[in-house]
Amino acid sequence: MIEGITLIDGEGGAPRANTTIVIAGERIAGVYATGTRGMPPGARVIGGRGLFAIPGLIDSHVHLTVPFTRTGLEVIPPLERGALRRELPPREHAADPQPG
Repeated sequence: MIEGITLIDGEGGAPRANTTIVIAGERIAGVYATGTRGMPPGARVIGGRGLFAIPGLIDSHVHLTVPFTRTGLEVIPPLERGALRRELPPREHAADPQPG
């Protein structure tokens, strides 16, 4: 459990200072004001004063085109060339000198 942390709920509410977060395995099992409940049996306590807890972040910044080709924007169909399974091969940058 983490005691005394400031919790930001990610839904626009005011930050909740002096909060306890109880973690069981890989899940959050409880969130409450520090000192309002007892410590679960066998709990390891981590001091959270001066720290912040925020919701998990998801990187939804996705490019469906590759802008650095010699011909301009090139659309890449998601399954073509294994785009979802592995890295795409390196692309030449538009600023690279063109072969003479």
